[in-house]
Amino acid sequence: MLFRRLFGDAFKKGKSKKETAVARELRDEAARLNADGKVRDAVAKFSEYLLLVPHDVEALNDYAVALATIGQRKEAVEILQRAIALDDSHLPSLINFASLLKDGANSEEALRHVIAARIQAPTTAGVHGCYSSILFSRGDARQAASHSLENWLTHFSSLRAANQFLFTSAYSAFDEARLAAEHHFWAATLAPAPHAAVERAPNRPMIPSGALDLKRKLRIGYWSPDLREHSVRFFFRPLIEGHDRSKVEITIFHDSYTSDVHTEHIRRHSDYFFEVAELGDEVLVEKVLERKLDVLVELAGHTSTNRIDLLRLRLAPLQVSGLGYPPTTGLAQVDCKLSDIYISHPDHERYYSERLAVLPESFWCFDPKEDIPIRQHIASATRGHVTFGCFGNIAKINGATLRAWASILAAVPRSRLVIKATNFADPAAKRAFASTLGAAGIDAARVDLELPESARDLFKAYEALDIVLDTFPFNGGTTSCFATYMGIPVVTRFGDATASRMGLSVMANLGAPELAVATWQQYVDTAVKLAENSHWRTEFKLTVRKRYGACALGNGTIFASHFTDYCLDWLTRKPPTPVQQIQPLPALELTRRARKLFRNGNFDAAHRVVDYCLKAYPKCMDAHILFTERLAREQRFAEAASYLENIEADAAPDAVERISTQRARYWLLAGRETYARAAIHNLENASESPDFSLGAKMMKLACETRASTATSPGSAIATLKGRRITVLVPTEHAGGFDEMSQELMQAAAPTQCELEIIRCSPQGKLTQYREALERTNSDVVIVIQPSVSILGSTFFLRLCSALDVYDVVSYLGADEWNSMDWRDHAGQRRFGSVIVPSGDRIGSFELQVVGRPIFEHQPAGVLDGAMLAFRAAKCAPLISDDMFVAALEEAETLAEDFLAYRLGQAGASLGVHSALPLLLNWQIVLPSTYLGQARQYIYEQLRFDPLKFEEYDSPVTPAPTLTVQDACALQTSLFII
Repeated sequence: MLFRRLFGDAFKKGKSKKETAVARELRDEAARLNADGKVRDAVAKFSEYLLLVPHDVEALNDYAVALATIGQRKEAVEILQRAIALDDSHLPSLINFASLLKDGANSEEALRHVIAARIQAPTTAGVHGCYSSILFSRGDARQAASHSLENWLTHFSSLRAANQFLFTSAYSAFDEARLAAEHHFWAATLAPAPHAAVERAPNRPMIPSGALDLKRKLRIGYWSPDLREHSVRFFFRPLIEGHDRSKVEITIFHDSYTSDVHTEHIRRHSDYFFEVAELGDEVLVEKVLERKLDVLVELAGHTSTNRIDLLRLRLAPLQVSGLGYPPTTGLAQVDCKLSDIYISHPDHERYYSERLAVLPESFWCFDPKEDIPIRQHIASATRGHVTFGCFGNIAKINGATLRAWASILAAVPRSRLVIKATNFADPAAKRAFASTLGAAGIDAARVDLELPESARDLFKAYEALDIVLDTFPFNGGTTSCFATYMGIPVVTRFGDATASRMGLSVMANLGAPELAVATWQQYVDTAVKLAENSHWRTEFKLTVRKRYGACALGNGTIFASHFTDYCLDWLTRKPPTPVQQIQPLPALELTRRARKLFRNGNFDAAHRVVDYCLKAYPKCMDAHILFTERLAREQRFAEAASYLENIEADAAPDAVERISTQRARYWLLAGRETYARAAIHNLENASESPDFSLGAKMMKLACETRASTATSPGSAIATLKGRRITVLVPTEHAGGFDEMSQELMQAAAPTQCELEIIRCSPQGKLTQYREALERTNSDVVIVIQPSVSILGSTFFLRLCSALDVYDVVSYLGADEWNSMDWRDHAGQRRFGSVIVPSGDRIGSFELQVVGRPIFEHQPAGVLDGAMLAFRAAKCAPLISDDMFVAALEEAETLAEDFLAYRLGQAGASLGVHSALPLLLNWQIVLPSTYLGQARQYIYEQLRFDPLKFEEYDSPVTPAPTLTVQDACALQTSLFII
């Protein structure tokens, strides 16, 4: 970090104003080009800029991302290495470098960078996402989906983050109805499309029934980033080459920065071919609309670098999803999804937002478009044993699948299992999967874990197998076609949606539907019987190419004809839009996500989620309460309260308290105390013996308590007379220090204590803390951050009463320090209270109670360092050098947190006084220059697991007040008995 600062200063001093202006112009132009999707041009501008300013870490990171986008991954790695060498705390560089390392089959080193970023800043953009991709590469799809969801909720407007979650969810053995619900949730909570794009797109009506001009060619557009050496090309080339060009006009939108020989084949078989990767969304929309297509087929779904959300702009009368992504898109504007008679079943509507385009044979066509020879004999005939196999992404292989494989191997003596996956290029992934096999009871000596070869060699590799064992619920797709094309039968289990019925479709089209079964027991029995039937396997191998050529699965002409006929039928008849039958996510999960989005400050997204929840669950009271947050943000508190009053009649008894409490809060914020008291009174009358929650109790007291009602424990003044108190304030700002000194003097005056107030530098504060504690002329040493204000004389009285019980005291604490961010950790029992400026109404305040404190003060294991008070005589003998760590300075309150914690470990008693009259101004930011390094030190010292991603919650119960004096009175009424 220092290196970067020094070079930055050198640039400013060593360059003329003209050179500086040129550099700034290049930087701005690079950023603009990158944002517009013109990544190649952006790369050139970044390169020019970095010749002038070689040590701009932000620019190096952006340059590397642009290089990786256009396929120059090796160069991107080198640039990120430069960035990290300049500043190893630049978190975006760490995350992007980790991502490239993972893609380069080095997940172990990638994980080290993720951990470094995670420790320094747990909410850093991409930490959850990058960790998810590492887990996915190691085969742990379920955990990967969990982390990618957290990443998406943090970056809810990011299509890339949403795609990662939806894609990993498809592999994670989710219930298929849940998977459909997740896709529908994504589509239904998208931000509104940009106005300019909307204006360009749907200004023309849909083609009415029977209006298609049958005298001209049908205009079909295909749009994909995968028209190259990619699995999609095995299915797309037979389709495009199978079209009857006398009846169909083909337009291709190639949305990728890279092309190859397969791209050129596709180009030659199209009428119009557009490279669109470097077009911005709005320009792309215009380009598609210019073609006046009848049909637009999007081939990527939620894979790769898609722009599937643009389909909601209605770019063609018939919009189709197919080939590249088995689950639903979630978009209601996608009219149909390619399907067939084997994928379709009477209950399939529950799994798709689209209508299924039920083709008469196959939902896709596989043809490598190469001369691939096939051997005539089966592998077991020469090897003397049966070889099972599964080639593909190990993320599809879950525990249930492995248990079935273990049963098959046990039932077929001397049989072996070969698993090929690109994942195994990464040694850590290979070790992790080998361990998973062992845990499932599969003997490692009977399994070969291998890397796949090139596409052509992979075909040959299948000839070493006798039977392919499919995965479930995400069947093999391309891999099953590879296997069967080489004469290797696939034993598959089918479910309810496309992803779990691909194997059924393939085997049924090839005349072997009996190999597709509905249960795991049938799966095991079928595999064992097939292993014993070498005659059947031989006959299948000898006839499989003929079977492929005779049906739409392998004959592009047949498949293209089926698809064209469907499109013509749809455009002339236009089937009615299907009634949406996807069951939405549970209301509890929807409100959880909404709260998380509120907590992340993404209010617009949170409101969209709340609206979606209310549409799906009109009587969800938690969603109604969340709905009123938008009114509160607009200072429309009376409207929010009235809204809740209107819905309360329909609320279940367990929701009445939450609604009434929230109503009272809004009326207080509106300044209508009479209405607030009425809301609480109604709640009291709702039950003969109401058991108020803390929130309801606080609202009741807030309605009744005023500053004039506060009591002052005057009898305790004598106990402070002559007590020597030293207060240290770590701040560089003399003005703020003087203001705090006046507050402290006024608060201390009635107590007649001796008060010394010292301003110390945040850079050297720990030395002064130690000196103050070790001096013999202070009874009490208090550390107060500049974000804290003292509210009245009862502060010293209450604080010293707590110091008669404990050696170190704060306003907030927890039982123990068992996670880095203990203040927010859901599994931590926290307690205390503090007054803060209101985030709802400017100029007002609120009392925040953390947890549910039972007593005025109670013991703790960790304390909040924003305000700490030490009983000097007890603490001084316990002091040691390791309590005052310079690495923790300029790191918010970590130095103070750690000092109190270490004193507790050394024998000091720690306690929280829950009624200290303090104002914590969250708008004042404490020094955090070295926060990342400080967090690293804490992790190492306390041995926290950096990969234990805690669930965060909001344990705060707030009660609004119009003045800070009323907040103090409320606090007194709540805790002081």
